[in-house]
Amino acid sequence: FLMKFWLLLFVCVLLTLAASINAANDDPQYHSVTPPFGLQHWSLGKDAFMTEDYIRLAEDRQSRKGWFWNTIPCDYQDWEVIFQLRVHGVSKVGADGMAFWYTQDTKIVGDVFGNQEKFKGLGVVIDTYDNDNSGKHPYIALLSNDGTHAFDHVHDDSGGSGEIGGCQAQIRNLANPSSIKVTYNRGVLDLAYDLQNTGNWVPCTSARVNLPRGYYFGFTAATGHLADNHDLYSFDVQNLDPYYRPTPTTPTSTSMNEAEFTKVLSSLRKELRNIGRLPAQSDSTPSGKQSSPATESKLDAISSLITKLSNDVKQITSRPGASGQSGCSGLGNQVTNVQKTLDKMEKENNKKHADLRDKIGIISRGMAKASGFDIFGLLNLVVLVALLVFTIIAYLVYDSEKRQKYSSFR
Repeated sequence: FLMKFWLLLFVCVLLTLAASINAANDDPQYHSVTPPFGLQHWSLGKDAFMTEDYIRLAEDRQSRKGWFWNTIPCDYQDWEVIFQLRVHGVSKVGADGMAFWYTQDTKIVGDVFGNQEKFKGLGVVIDTYDNDNSGKHPYIALLSNDGTHAFDHVHDDSGGSGEIGGCQAQIRNLANPSSIKVTYNRGVLDLAYDLQNTGNWVPCTSARVNLPRGYYFGFTAATGHLADNHDLYSFDVQNLDPYYRPTPTTPTSTSMNEAEFTKVLSSLRKELRNIGRLPAQSDSTPSGKQSSPATESKLDAISSLITKLSNDVKQITSRPGASGQSGCSGLGNQVTNVQKTLDKMEKENNKKHADLRDKIGIISRGMAKASGFDIFGLLNLVVLVALLVFTIIAYLVYDSEKRQKYSSFR
């Protein structure tokens, strides 16, 4: 019975942690990027390079291509992104342009402003060169593609190249960065721009489009015989779904926070495996209030596990930025209930339970310091599982000892 119980508990822990890690990876902080720039959760390639203030996707040189892709897929059903950019050069006419993407595939260099031609997903391109001599460039075009359309630089609203809308905007060679806003809500995509960053958004186009969850955000740019500097200054992502629940899938990339807790999960797995091999009952007769060897071994194993978890709490909460409002306060009542249970059981294992209660107190205080990051939601689950495991084991051992004592009297 005990071995079946451990197996069932272990499976539940793994499923819960997988869902929690995925939820943590879909916090907006994993998709947004602002100065000073770094490459955490993002990848930079080809001719693109990074400065402290901006990311230059393609510089004012001929035949340049560059890309900047988010390495974590976006799991939001409805979302809004705002990015600041600047396209500028020394010549009167520049080219070719830059683009924002929400696509299935990433880092595939091609002829559509640095991205592959037959992409699958959404594109917002800032086309600065008048290929079709229409006189309406620079032009912001909204593209939708199922992976079968070839892009055509002629903006004739025919839809043949996957263009589903667009507008003219004099976005080139402005003194300061401009902003573009892309809003996807309930199957409708709205595009707007703010050339001077004054907060006055100008509607560009709107279209009905079906975008699945799990695609990647990214930016690309390219130059040809003519060239411009194509700079990205910031990218902000907001989740518009108040009832958002993460899709229970394994993320395709490993974030720094996930890596930290892989070690904790490994410790939990090892302890559960070791505890499951211990005998379910004592081989000796209990005497007075002393615990049996099996009881001592089980309590020592649980104590060791909780010590490891409490140390992780102290290490994480001691980092810069880890203070503020607690995102772990939801566990407070459950921790209190477990502590009351431990108080009742202390009559049988006074010394061991007092030590465990002190360690649980460290965990509770660490949670009170913790911030609202999703990483602590994952830690909550691990700690709660450890506490529940201890309570169940202690109860089973206590019940077994009572039965043995009753048998000895008979």
